Amino acid sequence: MQFDTVEYQSVSDELPYEKRADGKGEAKRIEKEVPFDLPKGWSWARVNAVCPVGTGATPLKANKAYYENGTIPWITSGSATKAAITEPDGYITELALRETNCTVYPAGSLVVAMYGEGKTRGSVATLRIDAATNQACAVLRKIEKGCLQDYVKICYENSYDALREKAQGGNQPNLNQTVVSGLLIPVPPLA
Repeated sequence: MQFDTVEYQSVSDELPYEKRADGKGEAKRIEKEVPFDLPKGWSWARVNAVCPVGTGATPLKANKAYYENGTIPWITSGSATKAAITEPDGYITELALRETNCTVYPAGSLVVAMYGEGKTRGSVATLRIDAATNQACAVLRKIEKGCLQDYVKICYENSYDALREKAQGGNQPNLNQTVVSGLLIPVPPLA
């Protein structure tokens, strides 16, 4: 698997620079974003370079056809406070899935709460069932290399406080998909 990693521009300054995804233009210095120095051979990567990150939606509650007799598990941000999500918060219908921005994510994906009071915002849980989520969740789609998913989860757990500090808004600050997917994680050498 190839990652867009953050590399050192030159040995002389040894500061971290982020390569532009398009390979054009100058690299951007990011030493203020990097929380610590890495061992030789390691590099930094943004989560969206490691796995796809999506969000969910809340089908209109007034439309009973989106919920009555639903069979598709549906998760809210409160479930992200658990280590693993094994039960849905509710169910939606196939119609809701077709007519809204809901996506069913595979078991093994990581759910990050973007909204929520108390400890919810910034929490991460492993999805143990195939499920759709509401818009208050960012979902890191399951990575086929099993241990990598666990490693990414540990990175989010370790960055919980720093991630929460990036929340914006008035009475109840929220995270957004850009913040969640832009988290820098240390990437070890393949060996």
